[in-house]
Amino acid sequence: MRRRYRGLGYSFFLLIIITATIMAVSFYQRLANPDTQPAETLVPKAMQDTVRLNADHAYILEALPNDYKASHENFHYYPGIKMVAQEKRSACLLCHTILPHNENIRNRAFLNLHSGYVACTTCHLADSTDVSFVWLDTETGKQVVGVERPETRWKDVGKYQLVPVRNGEVHYTPQDDPDIVTRIAQNVLEDEAMSEALREELEAGIMKTGRACKRCHTQDGFIDFMAVGYSEERTSELESLSIPSVFESYENFYMPTK
Repeated sequence: MRRRYRGLGYSFFLLIIITATIMAVSFYQRLANPDTQPAETLVPKAMQDTVRLNADHAYILEALPNDYKASHENFHYYPGIKMVAQEKRSACLLCHTILPHNENIRNRAFLNLHSGYVACTTCHLADSTDVSFVWLDTETGKQVVGVERPETRWKDVGKYQLVPVRNGEVHYTPQDDPDIVTRIAQNVLEDEAMSEALREELEAGIMKTGRACKRCHTQDGFIDFMAVGYSEERTSELESLSIPSVFESYENFYMPTK
């Protein structure tokens, strides 16, 4: 009996030694790391980041760590992300954040992913008759063709946007639109009444709730995927995605348990 307890004691003592060694090595690596910065440097930097984040909500995406070695040591790796210039983003983002969908916890992540390559008006334009769609290079303002799977080009978030066209008019207003620039120069965004008036103008003909997923992700849906440049194979995938059906068929989601 004593030998058994003695063996457990040795094992416990050995475990303590191993744990202490790992902790000591970790602390040493952290202290000896040449990239370690003192608090008097980090605090002002954090304050600067806060100010910039308030001015441009997309900064949080650009600020993700891009150092592979450092990220790997911290168990996560984020690829480099480059946002399209703020003035080329949709005027909708003058009021909304870069990730505007936050009310419905069930599908907001999927909707926000769409925001990177689908214009707000594509889902929220009220009158859906006689509408076609094109890819718009928001940096140049020109229509482009052959943009296959832009959702995989996350290093240029917002550069290519699928936008609606009706009667030859592209329904996408960038923040550097001359009228918008003039309004901003007049401090419209600082005045509650004028800001609300501008918002009402921008939201004219816009639905608060966008179209349901299955409105597009179905055969003969709202968007003709092949017409906008998708291959036949990818079109078939987009028209038969299972995720939209899950959102519409299940009220609650349950994670697997033991």
